[in-house]
Amino acid sequence: MNNIIHLTQVAGKTAANVVTPDGVLTSVWLGDVFKMQFDKIIAEGKGWGPDDVYKTVTLCKTWPMGWEKHSHENYFTSKEELDAYVENYRDWALCEDNEVRIDVYEWDLGPTYVEQHLFY
Repeated sequence: MNNIIHLTQVAGKTAANVVTPDGVLTSVWLGDVFKMQFDKIIAEGKGWGPDDVYKTVTLCKTWPMGWEKHSHENYFTSKEELDAYVENYRDWALCEDNEVRIDVYEWDLGPTYVEQHLFY
């Protein structure tokens, strides 16, 4: 069974009454729901430029130091820029006998995990 949602107008505001599959009734103002969603999108969008489509989180392991303590983030406006960045790190990892992990995210009303590259 799915959630049952009933919208009600109360004093010019819209309330969403939700009955969960286990019979629990929850009410929330629809404006509050939108605000929470917008706040979430804004918080997740910190660092993203207006034209950025992709984000990478890169972690490197160098011999004999081990993994870096901090990862670094980069943003890209095109798939071509992203692919060139990933290829550059692949070449570096292979030539220097190091390891690189790159997590890739794509912006779609919030960051969406796309893939991971691991080179060693």
